Amino acid sequence: MDLSVEISIPFWDETFSDRINIYEAVRFYQINSFFRELVLNLIRRGKVEDLNLYVFGHNTYGQLGLNDNVNRNRPIRNDFFTDKGSIKQIVLGELHSMVLMNNDDLYVFGYNESGQLGLNDNLNRNRPIRNDSFKDKGSIKRIVLGERYSIVLMDDEDLYVFGYNEEGQLGLNDNLDRNRPIRNDFFTGKGSIKQIVLGRWHSMILMENGDLYVFGNNQSGQLGIAAQAANLDAVGVVGLNDIVNRHRPIRNDSFIDKGSIKHIVLGGSHSMVLMDNGDLYVFGYNRYGQLGLNDNENRNIPIRNDFFKGKGLIKQIALGGLHSMILMDNDDLYVFGNNIMGQLGLNDNENRNIPIRNDFFTEKGSIKQIALGRWHSMVLMDNGDLYVFGDNGFGQLGLKDNLNRNIPIRNDFFTEKGSIKQIVLGRSHSMVLID
Repeated sequence: MDLSVEISIPFWDETFSDRINIYEAVRFYQINSFFRELVLNLIRRGKVEDLNLYVFGHNTYGQLGLNDNVNRNRPIRNDFFTDKGSIKQIVLGELHSMVLMNNDDLYVFGYNESGQLGLNDNLNRNRPIRNDSFKDKGSIKRIVLGERYSIVLMDDEDLYVFGYNEEGQLGLNDNLDRNRPIRNDFFTGKGSIKQIVLGRWHSMILMENGDLYVFGNNQSGQLGIAAQAANLDAVGVVGLNDIVNRHRPIRNDSFIDKGSIKHIVLGGSHSMVLMDNGDLYVFGYNRYGQLGLNDNENRNIPIRNDFFKGKGLIKQIALGGLHSMILMDNDDLYVFGNNIMGQLGLNDNENRNIPIRNDFFTEKGSIKQIALGRWHSMVLMDNGDLYVFGDNGFGQLGLKDNLNRNIPIRNDFFTEKGSIKQIVLGRSHSMVLID
């Protein structure tokens, strides 16, 4: 792709005409106001993407990438990426952040005590820094973050892991943290990876052939492997009482006779698996009813949740730290689990152990995206309206205050900023990318 453009700029009594790389023009713009109108015109003409990345919320560890450690309770545009090209992926962990550019530059920032930024040290960063570990390894296909750990998948299917590993969530057959990316060779030769999903401290990898591998923390049964004792390594207790952590990937055979897995979603310590036939299986931590089974008992084997039978097809599943939301294809939104911060948006703070339809959105049109943090929630409508609710102690709702909300509130900050392309939530920090 030709990244140069013909420009003609009035310069006092002469005209300067030449070809200039558009990203160089953006860099000139940052240091010389002379190029301001040029860059704005390039943006208007679609030659440069206007990277409106807004960040807000918790920033004690620099996870907003603003070169400071001050929390923000209103959206602030992070201008660091203005001259870096277009953004391919934004991923937030509990307290760390990564932004992948289309040219494969990977920028990392935030909390790094366990080495989850992969920079070969354990120093926090409050400004994005390019991680060059992958420069000689090809193109990055996907990034996934958990709490204090990270996984990067390359186009050639090499899988790199780093960060916190006390629960075995890196799948390296030990419990040692890594502060630089290490290739996990377990998956070499097993075919293509279809999906990587991380919870707080547990990990799941779905292969294209349908095999599901699980590893990491299992104290609440969130790996869902208790029923297959014969296939497991005998570490501690196995069988129906199995809540033993796994520090190497174990194939979860629970779904072999149930058809094809369509999608996997992990919350803090609870897990959901959606099958191609529409069946929804739930397991793991359930103290607050986040499995939606009408009780508060943990499950260490996958249980089919039949609540949604007859209600249409499941369109989207989003899991927070302790709460859950399921969007149906008719745009009914069901919410359940912990609600102490009002994150279910039901105008109260009562937990729910059975899915309840949130009727607030019934008259609001079609829902485009649901995003959940640990205790806060956002719902993006097709018409561009963004509704926020739940915990706001760090300003992560972007409402210019620090008051929790137990009913959805429209965040009007983005009303005239353009079309929202993506919402990404961390534990208590938020990012919104505008088209």
